[in-house]
Amino acid sequence: MRGVGLVEKGVVVTVFLMLMIPSLAAYDLQKGEDGNTGKAYTHTVFVEVATGQFCGPCHYWNQNIHEAYESGNYDFEYVEMIAWDHSSSILNDEAYAWSQLYGITAVPTSILDGDYRRIVGNYPDQLPDALNACGSRSVADVSASLIVLWLGDATIKVNIDIQNNEPTVYNGYIRVPIVEMVSRYDTAYGDQYH
Repeated sequence: MRGVGLVEKGVVVTVFLMLMIPSLAAYDLQKGEDGNTGKAYTHTVFVEVATGQFCGPCHYWNQNIHEAYESGNYDFEYVEMIAWDHSSSILNDEAYAWSQLYGITAVPTSILDGDYRRIVGNYPDQLPDALNACGSRSVADVSASLIVLWLGDATIKVNIDIQNNEPTVYNGYIRVPIVEMVSRYDTAYGDQYH
């Protein structure tokens, strides 16, 4: 969706709740690379993209993943984790720490559903099957609600309530990237990140 950056006053902020255990079912028919339809997603897939402003292939991947998102053919949300600037220096400490958590060694790298699938490089032909594999897998029955309040002066308050609807204990992760609706960061070829 958008590049992760610092939140400034006046910037429209969208918060995406990312559970490694997605809870809301989506029953839209999905189309894979083979053109077959009929796969029902069990949840909204979440894609985190490691990227850098210096990276030419990242520019094209940003366009490709945004095009897939805008097509409406797949039930997914995504965030661009812009960790490096045009000179390959660390741009965003949080995005860089995230890249270290997943052992990112090349960009672009897309982490789908908490590393259930991974795409390294600008390979748009791999995206449909990766999304469909994630979207059709079984996930835990967990529900969540999210409340975000703008407190002013570049400060927000995030409240998350999570309920495990299963009789067994589940150990999952919550990620709440804070993103800019219109990114202030540009790609290697000067276009704004989507």
